[in-house]
Amino acid sequence: MIGALVVVALGVVWPRLLRSGNLDPEAQWIWAPLSRIDGRPTAFVAVRDFELSEEPRGATLRIQADEEYVLRVNGVWVGAGGMERGRVADAYAVGDLLRPGANRLLVDLRSARGVGAFFLSLVRDEWERVLVRTDADWWVFWQYRKALDDLTSPIEKGANPHLWGRPPAGRWLGPREVVERPRLDRLRLGEPRLPSEVFQWVGGRRLRRPARRARNLGRQVLFVWPEPVTGYLALSSRSTESSPAVVYFGLDAAPDPILQAPGATRIQLPGRRHWTDSRLRTFRYALVIGSTDLLGAHVVEVDATSRGLPVSGLGPIPGVFGLEPPRLRTTVENEIWSDLEGLEGQTGSEVD
Repeated sequence: MIGALVVVALGVVWPRLLRSGNLDPEAQWIWAPLSRIDGRPTAFVAVRDFELSEEPRGATLRIQADEEYVLRVNGVWVGAGGMERGRVADAYAVGDLLRPGANRLLVDLRSARGVGAFFLSLVRDEWERVLVRTDADWWVFWQYRKALDDLTSPIEKGANPHLWGRPPAGRWLGPREVVERPRLDRLRLGEPRLPSEVFQWVGGRRLRRPARRARNLGRQVLFVWPEPVTGYLALSSRSTESSPAVVYFGLDAAPDPILQAPGATRIQLPGRRHWTDSRLRTFRYALVIGSTDLLGAHVVEVDATSRGLPVSGLGPIPGVFGLEPPRLRTTVENEIWSDLEGLEGQTGSEVD
């Protein structure tokens, strides 16, 4: 009799313990349809519409993605991140963004390898009731369109996601820690910060011109801000079908792409003319290599210091006994540098 009562109690309490701790036990790792994955860098949008009968008193959204995500709730930029933090899920308080009736979650997802995974659970704080989870009810869009931001009407049918399964699923074990993060819409500081100088390499010459007039910048561009900034780098382009590029960051000096690993890979969603980094950084220099249609850059500056936000490092390769080892490049870097070979004036990173 006692054993039966224990089993019943565990059946009631255990799911709630999982949800209040690290996992919604029913949420799955999902990704774009594998039939479209060929090993090259991938970017797409995952969208989920849902209805609420009333505004919740509070709600928490927990998310983790391999390799990176940019999250919007009902059109508001809530957060960004990725697997850089290990098995840590980011949690955002979003109750005030939800409303009775139609609601929409929109997540930009990217992977330099093509294959990845995405996990999300939206929970009503009262009684830990799950409102939305990653499952077969999401839509995947390979092309951005303005209708995705039109919250007044339902979206058209997209592709069905690939379901990797509930954690653990393959290499995706699931978060073992949930960390509350402040929302980015509450941290933004004024207008975007434009660089003060832009250096471009054209025909073997380094040219410097004001950032606001910079156009057709070429395959290797260095943006310089007058002092260090903390925020998210954003790049704009002419084309909606931009090729991948790698970004190197520097704080006290311009980065050296020979010795330093890139801090980010620009994998731009088709249909959009801008890309926003998923990592918060402090830097003064941003070197972009590989793009053929770059128009400019700015930084979405945020208040990170007072809120204790994690700031990504600049990625230098540590030396041993004062010697710098040769650095192995990623697949994306190799492709970009192979394209640059033989192009005059496209290999330096010095600033006059």
